[in-house]
Amino acid sequence: MFSSEAGALMAHQDTLEAKRKVLQSILDADRNQEQRNQLGQFATPYILAREITKAALGYLPSSQQKIRILEPSLGSGAF
Repeated sequence: MFSSEAGALMAHQDTLEAKRKVLQSILDADRNQEQRNQLGQFATPYILAREITKAALGYLPSSQQKIRILEPSLGSGAF
């Protein structure tokens, strides 16, 4: 079971995802899916990103310890 802190993080993530979708639609308006794919722009579906995030939270140490996370992707996607 997730801590209340993790639950709050997931709720915040939902809010950010809604904002990200609006921004993404603006940025993608001038290209179709085929053009984006030719440029190497592939999006991880939000639901998959959310499930991976849930699974990853299970591996985190106790909240007493500091952690660092490197997220090497670049873009407006879910990750």
